[in-house]
Amino acid sequence: MVLVQAPHICTNAKNINTKRFSMIYTIIDIRVQESNELVLLFLIASYTYYECSRSIMSNDSFDYLVSRLRNEWNEITHTHKHLIKEENLMTDSGYNIAFPPDIIQEAKDLIKEFPQ
Repeated sequence: MVLVQAPHICTNAKNINTKRFSMIYTIIDIRVQESNELVLLFLIASYTYYECSRSIMSNDSFDYLVSRLRNEWNEITHTHKHLIKEENLMTDSGYNIAFPPDIIQEAKDLIKEFPQ
């Protein structure tokens, strides 16, 4: 798989007020996820937030997601685990991730499924 920097596919992203979006994922949703699913959720949440100005979860939910990732890191075997560095978990940020095309597509699909 070839990793690419995320293209700017979210139209008018600079004009989006993220406070107006409904949160798609809650702490309860994150609590019931399998450990490996947390990787995908972290990557999608990071992509939508940094590249599309779209929050799919509250800050508290994201913090909980990162906390679970830290606590369960050694058990996680997801194929995209290598994209998340210790720095990302320590800073609660996915800002510097080179998102692969499948994550970008998943994020785009999620935004389409749950419009503003």
